[in-house]
Amino acid sequence: MGGLLSLALCAVLALTGYTGSLAVAAAVALAQVLLASSLFAGGVVPTPRLAAAVVVAGGLLASALTLWPEIVGAGEITASLAGLAPAAAAVMLMALFGQMLRRGGRVGLTPGLALTVTLGLLAVLLASWVAAARLPDAAPLVTVAVLAVGAASVVFVVPGPRVVVGVGAVLAATGSATALCLVVTDAPVWPFGAALGLTAALLTIAGRLLGEAWSSSPAHRVPVEAVAPLALVGPVLVVASQLFAH
Repeated sequence: MGGLLSLALCAVLALTGYTGSLAVAAAVALAQVLLASSLFAGGVVPTPRLAAAVVVAGGLLASALTLWPEIVGAGEITASLAGLAPAAAAVMLMALFGQMLRRGGRVGLTPGLALTVTLGLLAVLLASWVAAARLPDAAPLVTVAVLAVGAASVVFVVPGPRVVVGVGAVLAATGSATALCLVVTDAPVWPFGAALGLTAALLTIAGRLLGEAWSSSPAHRVPVEAVAPLALVGPVLVVASQLFAH
């Protein structure tokens, strides 16, 4: 389920990547809300509504600061990720104040705070896709990245020995990214695309493993499995897009 959901998110990001940064921000907001929904399952977080609000607010703040970097005094291109640090700090502060102000004692304080901050930071990292979309001529790289993430996510859910499936996921992601670069005229050269596909595949597997370790409850685990790979790949995509732009 997590692999198919991740594939659907990849398709949305690929379509919006050629539309503009605002459309990508809307797709990212959808992923951020989906990520926050995992807090309502499992009963680990005592105040799931407050925790989900923190996650979504932090993610939206990161996207807003990325869309309008002049708010934090950053430049258009050179500081495309400048909004992520203030948003991450805001997530931690909101999570702390939320725990201080909630009623009903401090039951579940540590796990609740840890889960909220972790998901909040992943939501902030998702804004990296908005940063990549703002860079010139970055749409082909966005397509390469989402293709690699989607391929790795689908293959990684195939039953079989974990090592074999992992190698298959890496090969599928790298091969699909390379093939796209060879076919599409405005895509980067194939070694560049292969390197991005390989990196995206490894980070996708890391995100999938994070989701699997998140909880034994599918309702709690699936959103993290689907969204965490995209959050981890986002900053790498921004760096690759900056290199490609130059």
